Amino acid sequence: MAVSKDKIYNIAGYAGSSYYLNRWGSGSVSNHQNVTLYSKTPDPDQQWYMKSVSGGYQILSMLNKAYGLNIYPPQSNNCDLYPVSGNANDATVVLQAVSGKTNVYRIKLANYDLYLTAASNSSGANVYWAASNNATSQQWKFTEVTTTAPVEQLYVSNRCKPSSA
Repeated sequence: MAVSKDKIYNIAGYAGSSYYLNRWGSGSVSNHQNVTLYSKTPDPDQQWYMKSVSGGYQILSMLNKAYGLNIYPPQSNNCDLYPVSGNANDATVVLQAVSGKTNVYRIKLANYDLYLTAASNSSGANVYWAASNNATSQQWKFTEVTTTAPVEQLYVSNRCKPSSA
């Protein structure tokens, strides 16, 4: 089963581990909000809408579909959320099948030779864009979401906030 446009997905790192692409934080989405891996929840922080655009897709946050995965150059190659309108250069991706049958893909920026990469296979691990390494840290399993959690759940959940020491 292939990934399709106009559908909502959970995206698991490491070719299907128990950690999912996640918007880090709580409340409303904001510019340059970080993207990490996190243990699976039903929250919209982990739900991603596949929007078909010229040259590929934009992977949009279900918290606010005006925001999508983005590269933040030149300071770093971090993956964050940023408004996609007028930002096609830094927000358009192409999917490269590792195993289309199991919905495992590499996510490549269309305008850069960089791939979505997890720093480690652990909860809270950072996600960034890096050169191809053919490792599972650059393999992402897409699972279609058949029901979505209400956005209101986001405002009562503090699970994404970093703990204070």
